[in-house]
Amino acid sequence: MILWLIAAVVGVGVLGLALLSGWWSLAIAAAVLPVPASALWGRQAGAGVIIAYVGVPFLLLPSLLAVPFLFFFAGLEAATAQFIGIASGPVASNDE
Repeated sequence: MILWLIAAVVGVGVLGLALLSGWWSLAIAAAVLPVPASALWGRQAGAGVIIAYVGVPFLLLPSLLAVPFLFFFAGLEAATAQFIGIASGPVASNDE
């Protein structure tokens, strides 16, 4: 399942890159390759095809759109911590 997930994410990225750069043969290959890659699901290969064409694009796009906001909130947290005068990070130490 992990190999399929890696293949799906790479495939969506390659498809996007191919469509943006106009490399149509690569775009067709990236659009067709989820069918043989679904064999990594074993007996549930049909579910692999469905999730490749339906699930991955709907899950990947919102995840990628969330990344800038995560960086924004991390910066906001660090700035607030510095303004208040507390240490930020996973472990705040009182050793001085």
